[in-house]
Amino acid sequence: MTDQQFDVFLAHSSKDKPLIRCIYHKLIDLGVRPWLDEEEIAPGTKFQDEIQQAIGRIKTVAIFFGQDGLGRWQALELKAFITQCVRRDIPVIPVMLPGVEEIPEELIFLQEFHSVFFRDGIEDEKALFSLEWGITGKKPQRKIENLQVVMANPPYSTTNIQQTSPKSSSFKEHSLANEISNLEGLAKKYNSEKILFIKNVKNPLSEWAYRLQSKSGDESEDFLQRRNFAVIQEPSFELMWRLSAHGVDLPKAGDVMILHQRAKVTHLVEFLDEQIRETDSGYFRQVKVVWMPTQQDWYRLPHQKEILGFSPRYADGNTHALQSPNFLTFRKAWGKLSDFQLHIVSCLEKLELEENI
Repeated sequence: MTDQQFDVFLAHSSKDKPLIRCIYHKLIDLGVRPWLDEEEIAPGTKFQDEIQQAIGRIKTVAIFFGQDGLGRWQALELKAFITQCVRRDIPVIPVMLPGVEEIPEELIFLQEFHSVFFRDGIEDEKALFSLEWGITGKKPQRKIENLQVVMANPPYSTTNIQQTSPKSSSFKEHSLANEISNLEGLAKKYNSEKILFIKNVKNPLSEWAYRLQSKSGDESEDFLQRRNFAVIQEPSFELMWRLSAHGVDLPKAGDVMILHQRAKVTHLVEFLDEQIRETDSGYFRQVKVVWMPTQQDWYRLPHQKEILGFSPRYADGNTHALQSPNFLTFRKAWGKLSDFQLHIVSCLEKLELEENI
């Protein structure tokens, strides 16, 4: 048994055992070999000792979050476990069980990993499809009705348009011309060729940073300044970097930056000039909003990986240049910057249309 290899370790609360047991058997039916404590740990054996031994025999880890919390896994223990997995290059997959929509606050760093959501109950075939994909690293070949997944090639590339158009050559040419025209319009609308940077933002005072909100009569300028992270009163505002952050001077006037927070893409902003204002709190640059969500509940926005096509592996507030040869996560996901830029504007336009329905 000690030499046996497993495809995935199922970390979970004992209160969620019935659900996990169901997923365990579904994975076995799919040819996946999961590690489950009740199947692998003999009575009288120390739990932590067996966990340590299991780490050397697993290929991935799925961490399940139920409505009752972590259970026997305390936050510090789980952080230590995840740290060991990361050091061994073992992929970590956060999994939200039915009724759970976000990762616990004490484990917020897990938002950097692409999560799986069982939103339609434990029989959710889309979630199982995604979980199998994450475990094996290979996209399952079976078809799921209405399944939406992030594609390796941008969905709006001309290659994909040609492959999915009807057989009539004239119809194909007409459709292709329309798609290219639409993309050119979107590229101009969002200034896509200037999307060159990305930055993670955090608001220490509230859930979200830089939400557009009208100023009410009883709010003083001093009060608004103290909560400048939380709301903005105009489509242009000052974007902040901490004094310890890097790259505040990288974007030039006219460049566009993607802002993401809590694993959601929340803004495209354009830099209005190259002036940097320095205070005791940090550095500030003047930007204007190119795109931001109109819906009120930003938690309902798609996961950032659905928009970006990759999961950023950083949690800092630095400026990250998409063209940097050191941005390996981006370079691995996207061969051409222009493909990524068109993918972004297409996704945001689709999201905007859905919000207005």
